Amino acid sequence: MGQRVVTWYFVVPEVVYGQNSVTRLAQLEWESVSIVTDTYTADQGFVNKVKEQLPQAGIGSGVFGKVEPDPSFQTARIDSETWNKEGKNGNHVWVG
Repeated sequence: MGQRVVTWYFVVPEVVYGQNSVTRLAQLEWESVSIVTDTYTADQGFVNKVKEQLPQAGIGSGVFGKVEPDPSFQTARIDSETWNKEGKNGNHVWVG
């Protein structure tokens, strides 16, 4: 029997942080992003600061605000599956 070949494809995420890092979002060449956060962070207005940057680059967005502390793999899957069902690409911005 022949050998089975498994190919993995993984894109290393770009992590941007620090003062004024949110302005970097306007430079992205994405069609849309899923903004992933928890309820507390969303309520504090941080998500709105992120969303304000996206229209400048013509980037649409949606918010997944149901992330629990120390999120499970299942939570990440729910976000990805929901986003993909809507026909969006796989770009995510995590705010926390």
